[in-house]
Amino acid sequence: MSHPYSGSRLKVAEGWIWNQHLNRLFVVSLHKAKMRGKLPQAEQILSDMMEMGAPQKLHKIVVSYQLQRFMCRLRQKAMTIRIDENRRYLIILYENSLLSHLDHTISNNCSEMTKKVLIQAKQAALPSGLADDVLIEVEGGYITKVTSNATHAEFQAAKQSSPDAEFHETDLVVAGFVDIHTHGVGGNDELLEYWLYPEFSSSRVVKYGTTSIVASITFPKDDTKNIDDVIGTLVPMIGKPFPNRAVIDGIHAEGPIVADLGGLVPGENQMPVEDFTRLVDKMGSALKVMTISPSMDSASGFSRMKVLKERNVTISIGHDRNATEDQINGAFRLGTEESPCHVTHIFNVQSFHHRDMGIANFSCFSGFPNLPEFEGLVEPTVEVVGDLLHVHPLVIQLILKAKHWSKIAFITDSFLEPSADHSISYGGRQLEVARVKSNCCPRVVLKGTKTMAGSCTTMIAMFQYLVNVFRVPIDQASQMCSANPARITKLKNIGSIGSGYRADLLLLNKDLSLKKTIIHGDVAFEEK
Repeated sequence: MSHPYSGSRLKVAEGWIWNQHLNRLFVVSLHKAKMRGKLPQAEQILSDMMEMGAPQKLHKIVVSYQLQRFMCRLRQKAMTIRIDENRRYLIILYENSLLSHLDHTISNNCSEMTKKVLIQAKQAALPSGLADDVLIEVEGGYITKVTSNATHAEFQAAKQSSPDAEFHETDLVVAGFVDIHTHGVGGNDELLEYWLYPEFSSSRVVKYGTTSIVASITFPKDDTKNIDDVIGTLVPMIGKPFPNRAVIDGIHAEGPIVADLGGLVPGENQMPVEDFTRLVDKMGSALKVMTISPSMDSASGFSRMKVLKERNVTISIGHDRNATEDQINGAFRLGTEESPCHVTHIFNVQSFHHRDMGIANFSCFSGFPNLPEFEGLVEPTVEVVGDLLHVHPLVIQLILKAKHWSKIAFITDSFLEPSADHSISYGGRQLEVARVKSNCCPRVVLKGTKTMAGSCTTMIAMFQYLVNVFRVPIDQASQMCSANPARITKLKNIGSIGSGYRADLLLLNKDLSLKKTIIHGDVAFEEK
């Protein structure tokens, strides 16, 4: 049977999961009217197909995409299946009938998925360091090849072999920034509802170089509906690229088991372990990191932290000014070389003292003294709000000198954009913006106090501070804004420039200003 739409050009309108390591892609389209609520039927058809010998492994099920220029009202469930090494097929299932087996490469039918991109850069921040004359080749949203010290002939050969490829040229390329602690920058007058409208923040931050977000959420007491709604909104979006938006790659749960609020809203910090476990499981694999206070969990033998460890969620210590040395020591002992503990916004809402040890004492330097009480401790990673306000520049300099750069991530902890000049509500309280220094972003505070709550900073601003203010080499600054945060939150194939990595790239000018933001191989922002 011929396919009635075989001449149509398929274009993904909103986010297509594409994994270049899979050798074939099978897409099962479900008619909105006929197939609603009948996913098991589709699964059975896929199971039958597998028994017929072609597919070897069901890879994953993803939900709710919309195709443009191809049955506009069609809602689909996409199933990615690994088969063999040779060819790719697109299978369309319509009204329960297999209409066609399109024996074409996907590039003939869905150009957005295999679009080729070539990037020529005078320099690029690679995992091995800063490289000259770099050629980056992209296909299907992923980097396929990186050539450093490329000759003119190699550049020309790449262009000639891919005459239809999209071509970019720039002074410097770095990996897209990965912000693992951001509350968003707007979308609602109530901050607690920002992530009910994730398209706002994810579309705004691309002009600041953010390509990947781990969305920070909080847990206001007696407001389980809001919590459930936020989780229910975010979880289906995890890891899915949408045009002109940063990818939301996970959730950072800031609470609820915290001892000192700082700018947070009060939550159920005595939550029983059983309820805590249910909350964690509600977020599932979307949960990448959770902030938890040692003083709140030590009495149970760190049972909640162990729940996180069992689920491969990064344990982040923070929001605890009164944790004792023994409590901090006990918490950090849950970390391993493969999965060390992390520290939430180091120096903020935690203590540092020359005799009475606080969280910052344990985490602001490399290694531990050769003493029995520290034997076996694994050095934690840390995150820094690098807006020059949350942590004084001299203290940031101390961290950069005392701790190896591979253990440091820079974060925004953002609530608003730098241009914000309005107040917002936050759990019944008002936040206002105050400009305190001409050389840095505004300060967000609880109205009528000096208590900071989040920031107005951006990832590109902190990258520029690292290079220009703290004299950090470009490649190390890039790692602290991209590769390190991705590794801390266990994000795979994100945050570096290398073959197999998602093509999230920043094209920069000589002065480190942002020229273009590329996400999943597509330009999401371009300077005017």
